[in-house]
Amino acid sequence: MTERTRVSLCADLLRTILSDNRELLLELQTREALGNYEQTYPILSELNITSDLIIDASSMPDTDNSVVAIVFIIRRVQSYMEIFIGGEEAELRIYESVNKFRQLNSIDIQNAGLSGVLQEFMRIARKEAVLDFDNATDMEKARALFLDIFNEFLIDDPVGWKSQKYMTELRSCPVLRDVPDDGTWFEFADGATFNSLVDQLAVIVDRLEIPLDLIERIFDEYGKLVDDLGMRDTLFQGALSAGTRFGVDSIDALLRGGLARDLTLLLEGPAIVEKDALACLFLKWGIEEKGCVILVSTLCSPEMVRSALTSIGLDVAALEADERLIIVDWYTRHLRYITGIEEEGALIRVSNDLTNLAVGIDIALRKAAAWPTRRLILDIVSPTIMVEGFDRVNDFLNSLKAKLKNAKCTGLVTFNPGMHNREDVDILEDLFDGTIALSRRTEQGRIMSELHFSSYSGGPFSSSRIRLDLNEYGLSISDAEQKFSEERINFDHNRPKFSLGFPGIENISAGGLPLGQSYLIWVSSKMTSAEVMRPLIIEAVGKGHGLVLALSTVAPEEVFGWLSEHDIQPASLIARGALEIVDWQAQKDSRILGVEESEGVLRASKDITHLGVAIDLALRKITETEGAVAVIETHSPAFRTFDLRTVYPFVQTMNARLTKRGFTTFVVMDRGAHDARITAGIEELFDGVLDVMDAGDHLELAVLNLSNGHFMPEYRQLQRLRSGFSVDVSTRDPVAETMPLAEDINARIERLNTELNLALEEKAQLVKRTEEFMEREVQWQRKHDELRGHLSNLEGKLAEQQQALESAEEAPLEREHKREVSRILAVLDELLENLPEDMIDRFASSEEFKLYEKIMDIYKEVEDDTDE
Repeated sequence: MTERTRVSLCADLLRTILSDNRELLLELQTREALGNYEQTYPILSELNITSDLIIDASSMPDTDNSVVAIVFIIRRVQSYMEIFIGGEEAELRIYESVNKFRQLNSIDIQNAGLSGVLQEFMRIARKEAVLDFDNATDMEKARALFLDIFNEFLIDDPVGWKSQKYMTELRSCPVLRDVPDDGTWFEFADGATFNSLVDQLAVIVDRLEIPLDLIERIFDEYGKLVDDLGMRDTLFQGALSAGTRFGVDSIDALLRGGLARDLTLLLEGPAIVEKDALACLFLKWGIEEKGCVILVSTLCSPEMVRSALTSIGLDVAALEADERLIIVDWYTRHLRYITGIEEEGALIRVSNDLTNLAVGIDIALRKAAAWPTRRLILDIVSPTIMVEGFDRVNDFLNSLKAKLKNAKCTGLVTFNPGMHNREDVDILEDLFDGTIALSRRTEQGRIMSELHFSSYSGGPFSSSRIRLDLNEYGLSISDAEQKFSEERINFDHNRPKFSLGFPGIENISAGGLPLGQSYLIWVSSKMTSAEVMRPLIIEAVGKGHGLVLALSTVAPEEVFGWLSEHDIQPASLIARGALEIVDWQAQKDSRILGVEESEGVLRASKDITHLGVAIDLALRKITETEGAVAVIETHSPAFRTFDLRTVYPFVQTMNARLTKRGFTTFVVMDRGAHDARITAGIEELFDGVLDVMDAGDHLELAVLNLSNGHFMPEYRQLQRLRSGFSVDVSTRDPVAETMPLAEDINARIERLNTELNLALEEKAQLVKRTEEFMEREVQWQRKHDELRGHLSNLEGKLAEQQQALESAEEAPLEREHKREVSRILAVLDELLENLPEDMIDRFASSEEFKLYEKIMDIYKEVEDDTDE
């Protein structure tokens, strides 16, 4: 006997359906209603259906397309019947025809692999198999639920591939028996239990790769029964459960009711590594529970994100390839112009516009929808408020929170409350579902960190405080009551490090400061920027690093003097591309147009845009880029001169460009020159923060933040050296520091002699600067005398011209005379414009100023006459 083909079986099934319902279908004129179906499936041109519903499929090839096309016709017939007799009646009629055909042709159907084709039309059979739930056992309820999941999955299987795999898995399952050929039912094997049944069927679901959204639909239909059976929490590592974990044992203990999947938390605190570490642990747990994580960042480049996640043990390349790690990149816009949105696999780059950022997040959420769980981390809030304003960002966050809730995505938004007023902080805390507050305090020179929940709307919670200890190994997290074992997180990225300018700093920063990062150095009022910059510059040049300087309080000549003292020729460094200086001091004393270059020094005008252009030019001129260093001291004057919304993005963009070029950047700023909100905002933009603090009779240095390595969070004494500082390498002893110090007399004399020598050096510097000021005063006095001479000559010429005018009865001035007067007054005006303010004030109160006004009045009369 010849084996029946798939297309002939499908044609016979269609023929059976049309025949069983012939009277109804003819009455409804079904053939005409089917229309020109060849437009949808061209292969149907080989299928002939007459007006009296007789079909001929002999010309159709035995291919997958032919099977799919005939199934399409069956669906069209069922849909047309539903219009007139209702969905349930139409579904029942189709089911009866399909079931009859299945019983008569079961062997042929199995041989042809068409069981999956019939599954779509056998849903009524499965529903009839579902028993009386009021009297059913838990195992029977689980069977009904899984059968509905499998049935829904097999609907879209026109050629039977899914069905074949499904039957293989079902018949090999050790807890099942008596599985029919179509897989519409099964019995329980001897010894099977509820837990073993659920575990084994969950394995089948996983192997079939059934989409999560399909399972969630079935779960929603069964409602409370799913939770009663505990299947949300047991299936797929709890991916379908309503709750989840934060990812840190001690924090999860505070959330007594768990963390709901559709909630968004606010993680607020200063710009410290503890906040970054907690965000990484939150993200890591999302990966460990087999979900997808989205990271939206304006502070970190994609490369920095990948490095941070690799350091906590994640296979970043594999996660991105599977689109389980999606990065919405709002950082690259600082480096180059981006039009709209650029999508590259799991990386989504977004332009400056907040609206485009919202679209980018939408794209990321759609990509993440295929995974069991979703998490999102956002770090853009505080920096964006500084530039865009609170209202715009608040509107954006309200919209984002709603999107996350609809997507059942757990969110974590990092935020720096020190950058904003209390009213705005309260609004954001009310917006989100909970607030984790991070704080720091300093006790006897040791920096202590802790966190607590200040609010949580997702259920009961504890406001107990959790201790966060930074040390040379990483971050230790423990609860005050020691109910949980201490957690230790290693987040060192093993980058190359150095200790430029501060010998001994490697003892409190686990080997030094990582290369290629940006560092902010706060200086005390007891020291100048030059004192910090000088050792940085000398050591950078001495070790062969390329160097870019941006100066505002130190003159280039002073830097050249430092280098000459160490037998280093500045001209030689500039010539070989190892040194570039941007001078932003010269614009205070002279007029500079744009950017001017003279003797290897780039001088920028007061315009901050020109300052940025000059720094860019300097970066491009450096040819010795290996380990290149930038030392910048222009930011404090910039914040004092321009508004916050101008300078803040300038600093952010400059840091991004320097990091992109591989520079290790030191920005020296005076903490006392800025208010607390600005200092908090500036720290947010740097990879590391060093603080030089006035401790009475001495200075102390601490590393406040180091995002790419370990450090000891404590202040250490700075020892002054002849050309810089060194960091005390001894560990602080809190007990000893509270006791009186018994100093040896010789040590005390030595310390006093050191202080005396330093005082004498400072006196010599003051004398030198006083001499420079006196020399400048002589120069300005000379210019003043020249101005008086010009005024006298001008007075004589104007008097002669006035006399000539009077004798000539208002005769017009000659053109040559007019030009002379105009030229002299132009010179005079330029000289006055360049005088120091104190000289101008002195001139304004002198008798000569009255003469000057008189001359200007006369010239005005001459000018008016000329105009006439």
